[in-house]
Amino acid sequence: MGFVNEYVSEEEIDKFDLYGIYKKYKPYSNFKKEELEYDWVINREREVWFKYIMLMDDKEYEHQYTQEHVFILHINNTNIEVRVWKAKREGHAVDGPMLIEWDLISIKPKSLEDVSEEKITNLVKEALEVYGHRGASKQVPNTTVKCNF
Repeated sequence: MGFVNEYVSEEEIDKFDLYGIYKKYKPYSNFKKEELEYDWVINREREVWFKYIMLMDDKEYEHQYTQEHVFILHINNTNIEVRVWKAKREGHAVDGPMLIEWDLISIKPKSLEDVSEEKITNLVKEALEVYGHRGASKQVPNTTVKCNF
């Protein structure tokens, strides 16, 4: 079985401290744990999940965002920060088709003691392909995802 988009159970939100991860990246947010919607891309067989965290603020313009997105790849009880740039988004976000292209900015750490950089990169690609437009919260028919890395 491969990756699938899912909403996260209350038990798993606590188990993986997803609210704590959210607060690490958005410490000034006023949202409470129960006010957030938690979804992820998960491969239960391989015990790997991939979670969207945030879109980065544009430092030059107030209340604007860049196309830099932050995700967490969780493997072997380790959270790996993945930063990607949405290089292209073409098509219709309601009924498709859509094309989404991602460029890699960084993966930290790049490898683990027992997981190579190549394997981590391949997991990121697989997860982004399943994530599609917006994971469990919003899928668009006929979406093609391309990773330029």
